[in-house]
Amino acid sequence: MAHAGWPKVPPPAPVDPNDGLKKGKYCYLGGAKVPCKIDDVKTSKTGKHGHAKKVVKGYPVAYSQERDAEITKKSVEEVFSSHGHPVAFVIIKNTFDVTAFEDDVINCITEEGEEVSFPFPKSSQGEVSPYFLKLKALFEANDDAAGDLFWTMTVAFFPIHTGEIIHYAESWKEGTD
Repeated sequence: MAHAGWPKVPPPAPVDPNDGLKKGKYCYLGGAKVPCKIDDVKTSKTGKHGHAKKVVKGYPVAYSQERDAEITKKSVEEVFSSHGHPVAFVIIKNTFDVTAFEDDVINCITEEGEEVSFPFPKSSQGEVSPYFLKLKALFEANDDAAGDLFWTMTVAFFPIHTGEIIHYAESWKEGTD
């Protein structure tokens, strides 16, 4: 389900395992069909029935270096036959200006001036993100001092294997004019 202010994200699509499975691309891996960024691809030699296999290793896209302390970078692996069709997807990243914090919500605005809200990011353990708590503290201190600083937040949007679009608050930084 698309929300106001969210970008249009292409639906997942099957890819040729010989062309589409490359380092840096995105596909669903493992039995749970975890959305992953491919980190390594190994191809076995053809067997007696003439089919090679691809061993694809990746890590969940819900990971960023900025949030390394709170999100686990656990690799996921899957073996595909050379004639199988894994499903790939595209990630769309947008940057939003942070406008306010309300309870468990971060309010933002798009470049077009449309308001959009995101639930406060959580860690792998389901706790409030310490990385984004730091942003909240800086924002509130600036607001209390009537400062003129502002912050932007980068959010990744991608489809999960059911086709539903989800988001992942990846990082934030102090804005520049």
